[in-house]
Amino acid sequence: MSGDNLTNSIGGQQGIEFFDDGDRGPRRPAPARTVREAARETPVFAETDVLVVGGGPAGTAAAISARRIGAEVMLVERYNHLGGLSTGGLVIWIDRMTDWDGKQVISGIAHDFMDRLPSDAIQGPERADWGSRDAATAAYWAQRTAAYHGIVTWSPTIDPEALKTLSLQMVQEQNVDKQSLPRSSSTPPATPICLPAPALRWKRISMRAIFTNVSIPHSYSAVST
Repeated sequence: MSGDNLTNSIGGQQGIEFFDDGDRGPRRPAPARTVREAARETPVFAETDVLVVGGGPAGTAAAISARRIGAEVMLVERYNHLGGLSTGGLVIWIDRMTDWDGKQVISGIAHDFMDRLPSDAIQGPERADWGSRDAATAAYWAQRTAAYHGIVTWSPTIDPEALKTLSLQMVQEQNVDKQSLPRSSSTPPATPICLPAPALRWKRISMRAIFTNVSIPHSYSAVST
């Protein structure tokens, strides 16, 4: 056994340990044969400057950021909400955004989200306590996932439904629907828009973009030009 942990030892005893770096024996060689697919025409569903595939925390932030600097952006999300694991996945604890001295080192779009959440939709220590080494304060927040190594950090817990609403609001604040804009030099760049994918999921389509940001796997074909 290459790994000295409980999972490996139990799995090894049961003969089901697969995560041992191949120490149990050689892997089956990969076949050298290929399958030839016929050429086909794939319709281009849309064209944009920046195509963001996946509306999780990273994809939503990427779409908003690209739009803020003037790019034409399309955001494609497979589910009926934005936020990914932070909302639909109920990963409601936001990891540490401060250093050990209490200085906020992760900001930008992440700070905008935390700052704009309603006060009853976010829980965390007051800014004055960030970096505090007071034993009682650190002990209190350690039970609420906001203190480590005896130091209070800014790592809030959020309401996932509130973050869903805010994510969509921040994406829609541009008030421009890309699909309705004529293509002309006087047309302003389009807003990020959320295209729910049930209608697209089982179709093979292409989207042409100068830059493509794939935040999560999807069954879409994106072509960067």
